[in-house]
Amino acid sequence: MIEALIEGENDPQALTDLALGKLRAKLPQLQKALQGRVEAHHRLLLKEIIAHIDFLEQQMEHLLEEIEARMSPFKEALDLLMSIPGI
Repeated sequence: MIEALIEGENDPQALTDLALGKLRAKLPQLQKALQGRVEAHHRLLLKEIIAHIDFLEQQMEHLLEEIEARMSPFKEALDLLMSIPGI
């Protein structure tokens, strides 16, 4: 829905049709919430927020890869540790 808003979709019905999961159970409320004006500056802000989230997800992936690489010498100890219930 956010991508559709960024692309310029303003029709609440069309946006509601994009709802997934638990949102499908609340379609009337969602349609009411989507009525209004999304202006160009709102679209710009949404686009920037999505870009920032994408950047943070890339950084998290990079850090996870780095952690895994640095933990590889300790794989045997880590496997033993992870075999303890509750860890």
